Amino acid sequence: MCFSINRFKTVLLSVTFVFANTAVANTDTSEVTEAKVQWLKAEKSYLLTQSEALLTSLQNYRSLANSYCLAPDMASLSSLKTAWQNSYQQWLVFDGLGLGPLQDLRNVWLMSYFPDKKDQVGRQLTHALAEPNTSQSLNAVQSNLRAHEALLFDEKFAQQRCEILPFAATKLEQSAFALDAAWKDWAVKLSYNQDAQRSILASYRAQLGWMRKKMQLVVNEKNQSLKPMLSESWRSQQSTQMLRVQSQLFVERSNALFFKYALDNQSPELEQHSRVLLQNMVSALPQGTIQNTSFEQWINLLDHTDIAYVEVEQQWAKAQGLAIGFNNNDGD
Repeated sequence: MCFSINRFKTVLLSVTFVFANTAVANTDTSEVTEAKVQWLKAEKSYLLTQSEALLTSLQNYRSLANSYCLAPDMASLSSLKTAWQNSYQQWLVFDGLGLGPLQDLRNVWLMSYFPDKKDQVGRQLTHALAEPNTSQSLNAVQSNLRAHEALLFDEKFAQQRCEILPFAATKLEQSAFALDAAWKDWAVKLSYNQDAQRSILASYRAQLGWMRKKMQLVVNEKNQSLKPMLSESWRSQQSTQMLRVQSQLFVERSNALFFKYALDNQSPELEQHSRVLLQNMVSALPQGTIQNTSFEQWINLLDHTDIAYVEVEQQWAKAQGLAIGFNNNDGD
């Protein structure tokens, strides 16, 4: 049995015993109170606002991409890279939620295709640039944020990037339009019932589970080494920063929505305990690029993330009187 599974089982037992005196709900017992309705409304408003922000960010990115390719220089390339980084960080609000339109992985891939152990992103760009009609060779999935990272940060694409960049940026903007429309459709259809409570709560666990997977991909426990090129943003060397941003976004959402509305001061001990565990996870994130960090730092991060994950999976559901199932982002 691998070390990571043993460690996770130990974490599972330790966190379970912390709240041993808490009543365990084996089936749903939650009532749709006015406070719960306010929670669902707040979550809906948050997601719609963030979706519009993602669209706006990618519209700005498309405009800068077009300007850069009209007159390429280092200053405009630097601005474009910053715009890409801002857009990717905005996407991290949604990455791993497994909620609404993102239950369909095809919608996720429109923004980011990951994990990508065989570097399909790089291979598809290389293939497209070898075609006579380069601009027509990429579909929407092949024009996602990770494809743009390759175009901007990988030197092997530098000479040809503008053969494809404006077209790909327009495709990406169109994908953001479609995703924003899908979120609006989801919001219109959302009912303030127990199923909605369950799906919103499950999105917290799913996203934290997805962040765990990103961390696990970096770690080779057998050889006690790191695998930077399997990380999310290895070309731009921003994988650690992206994890930090997504962790902080998770904490901010938890504070502003779950603790404020879902718990609604009904479980102060759980809220305080959860806040500490989530902050411990953020604090454990290594500084700098993966190449400048150690195996031990990533194992420490995984330990803290495992503890936080079990807290969200078990105690948050119990506090809400909900039983939630699994999705693609849960577990190992």
